[in-house]
Amino acid sequence: DATDAAGNAATSVERTVNVLDITPPVITLNGESAVNLFVGDAFSDPGATATDDVDGSVTVITGGDVVDTTKAGIYTVVYTAVDTAGNEATANRTVVVSKVTRLNDTGITVAGWIIPDPDGAGPE
Repeated sequence: DATDAAGNAATSVERTVNVLDITPPVITLNGESAVNLFVGDAFSDPGATATDDVDGSVTVITGGDVVDTTKAGIYTVVYTAVDTAGNEATANRTVVVSKVTRLNDTGITVAGWIIPDPDGAGPE
């Protein structure tokens, strides 16, 4: 309790201060954000990690497209992290699966273009 020089008592006041966490986690992709593969190649998702300035390490949930390397296409893998305050962050990895077909002994076809075999060896 406080008093002034004349002995008057001060009125007691309480204040509550709430500090809010409004900063989302930071997601770091393991490996590249864009991956290029050919049909039939193996794909192993390298994943991602997340950290938060309050919570420290945060769990990362993987979603988005399921990469099917038996089919040409563009796939987006989505990583999401949510901290205990509900702040959410996302990061994406794009996986491009391209179809490559050998046309004959002298070249291959890529997206409709015939690419000559540089050493002329043809398929083995």
